[in-house]
Amino acid sequence: MFTVTTVNLAPDTTAADIAFESTDLGVLSTEEFVGLLERLARIDAAQNSEADPHLLVTAAAGRFLIRTGQGKLYLYNARDTTQPYSEHTPAEIVAQLDRQLTTPPFAFTEAA
Repeated sequence: MFTVTTVNLAPDTTAADIAFESTDLGVLSTEEFVGLLERLARIDAAQNSEADPHLLVTAAAGRFLIRTGQGKLYLYNARDTTQPYSEHTPAEIVAQLDRQLTTPPFAFTEAA
């Protein structure tokens, strides 16, 4: 289960604009969450650039921020946005967020 808040997204989550306020969608099933991620990735590039639509998600692994750009999804640690993001498909994001806290939600390697 995923608790989701949208930021700068239309109520149907198919368009982005700064006029849209934050909306608490509540708890979503895996299927609903995947559909939301797929719609987010399809946001028009111009709308995305101007509105910076994103999702705030609470799941088993913690709190996360999800942004989009050029049809891709980017996962951030919501509690420390200075950490680097990671790029994932909707299915990979579900797998990452569904993890229990005993394992890190995602790992980064330093460049040599």
